Amino acid sequence: MSDEETKQLLRELLEAQKEDTERISLMQESYNKQAKEHDEMVTRWNESMQSHSRVTNIVSVLRALGFVTIGLALAYLVVFGLHTH
Repeated sequence: MSDEETKQLLRELLEAQKEDTERISLMQESYNKQAKEHDEMVTRWNESMQSHSRVTNIVSVLRALGFVTIGLALAYLVVFGLHTH
């Protein structure tokens, strides 16, 4: 193999290595972008779950207050409303 053939082979090898490096870089950028999007989705889901949990807690408190109010109203009716003399 002549020196010129060896140089040409090395040039082709370096070009192929450069292309591979660029391809790997693009794949890494794509992966990083997907990972970032996934993290953002998980964050939004967590925020949604926390919000849902707060709303559920508020509804539970309001329901409990409603039952207490109904209980007090019934107690009032029993003690004062239904009392016959």
